[in-house]
Amino acid sequence: EPTPLKGELFLNDVNFPVSMVFAPGDRMFFSEKNTGMVRLVKNGELMADPVLEVPVNNAVERGTLGLALHPDFSTNGFLYLFYVRSASGQVASDPEDVLDARVVRFMIDGDQATGDEEVILQWPIAMHETFHIGGNMRFGLDGKLYVTRQHFPQTNECPHDLDVDLDRTFAPEHTREHRNSPLGKCVRRVTSSTPVT
Repeated sequence: EPTPLKGELFLNDVNFPVSMVFAPGDRMFFSEKNTGMVRLVKNGELMADPVLEVPVNNAVERGTLGLALHPDFSTNGFLYLFYVRSASGQVASDPEDVLDARVVRFMIDGDQATGDEEVILQWPIAMHETFHIGGNMRFGLDGKLYVTRQHFPQTNECPHDLDVDLDRTFAPEHTREHRNSPLGKCVRRVTSSTPVT
């Protein structure tokens, strides 16, 4: 008979953790959806200072979402982050304060990010696109970064009080079923300067 599993509280006083990745040196990086922070647990202890902060729009299912470490993280320090950026440059929950969704790369030196983000991928997000954003990221055995994108639009996800061009938004070429639409797809990205496929 299987041994019953028992849950234990691992972290307290964190704000909506979403994604986590493990690094050498007994380190765990994790993203907080609503704060725009990536934080660090080291040797079982939550570090007080965030590793990095970004100006996130956290409306509904937007936020600071996926994390991935480069396969050679121990030598190059590359950490990848998927988040929805606010237009104001501040942490925001207003659905209209949105610039884009993006995958960015930071270099981690010790326990902190150094320098500015490097944009790897980005695409526009309309103010009514607040659900099913995607954001999972993994490196494959081929060394390429795989990123899931949102499958929006769907009619039941579109608030009726927003000015939306429904003829365009729900036209076949703008839906996830269309082969040439980027919606609902897994994007493969070589982490050098080669094109997205």
